[in-house]
Amino acid sequence: MVTAVQLGAALFLLAVLVLLARCRERMTTENREGYRNIVLGVGLLSTVATAFLAQATGAIDAVPFLSEPIFFRLTTTIVSIAGVVLLSGGVSTWLPISRATRAFTRTRITRLELIRKIEQVVDVEPRLTAILDKTLTHMINQIDLPGGAVYVAAPGSGTMRLLAFARNDERFETDPDSITVRAADRQNQTAGEFESVIAEYPDGSVRADVVLPVLVNGNPVAAFLLWTPAGGLDNDDRMLLLLARDIVARALQMSMLAEQSRYRRQADELSRRLTALLTSVAIPDAVVPLMRMLREAVPSDLLSLTTACGDHDIRRYTVAENETLLTEKSLGRDALRFNADNFAVSTQPSIITDFEQTLEPGLAAMLR
Repeated sequence: MVTAVQLGAALFLLAVLVLLARCRERMTTENREGYRNIVLGVGLLSTVATAFLAQATGAIDAVPFLSEPIFFRLTTTIVSIAGVVLLSGGVSTWLPISRATRAFTRTRITRLELIRKIEQVVDVEPRLTAILDKTLTHMINQIDLPGGAVYVAAPGSGTMRLLAFARNDERFETDPDSITVRAADRQNQTAGEFESVIAEYPDGSVRADVVLPVLVNGNPVAAFLLWTPAGGLDNDDRMLLLLARDIVARALQMSMLAEQSRYRRQADELSRRLTALLTSVAIPDAVVPLMRMLREAVPSDLLSLTTACGDHDIRRYTVAENETLLTEKSLGRDALRFNADNFAVSTQPSIITDFEQTLEPGLAAMLR
């Protein structure tokens, strides 16, 4: 019976050693010193168990010193104490660090989901405003922030408008509409990217802890305002937010480049068609077809064309949405939108367009 127990103890401890060897890479990653002490402790205890098994079977009766009962008990006692001390120290060191490491790893994995989710949004969502809105929601949820807001550039204005507001804590209160977000003065060449956007708060308002400008070609087109928990954010969380911001900035950049490429193709095709039209028919007959062509590119209700043959024969053709044509003749020089003194007199009509709406897209217009 005693031999069976000793055999079981020795086999159990040897099996633990084998298991520790298989888990070496993961355990040493968490805490190398604790793992080393655990292995040494289990190794010493398994040696003692094997020695007791050998004594019970008579395998060490002929071994000097070990065959002496007093020496054997003294040696095994010392080795057992050393094994227990090493095992206890290793476990007490490795377990807390292991728990902390695993908790940290779970937190990192959860928050790295932010990057994966934003990349998915960028891949499937064609609307730039939806990308910014969903990115804000993912930032708030994955980083566990109390609240946040995203502002986008308004066409023809340096002030940004509120696009979306989200909060993760019902107790968090702020009025994002009362916050004025605008692009910084471009004359300040020394300002960094974080100084490219200025947020102005009313008295008594809670200031955002993190302001993340979204820059495209060096110009701010959007800005995330984020409020952090009482303990603030660690460096890893801040780097994660910056990485998420950069993904969104690249998506806006690519969208703008794609839209500008589409515009250039459209403009080249429109120029070709206009040239063919104006060289085949007279100006009065070309105004209505010209209106149709331009409306394919930019929806418009009114088109006005001014033609000048020399300095005296100046005419304006205006066509409405219903294609009604109005012709004005014998106009004065003030009808021209450019410096008439530099206009070369010609016997052929030259077209000066009053249709000044540009076709080339900007991000501010795309973020409406």
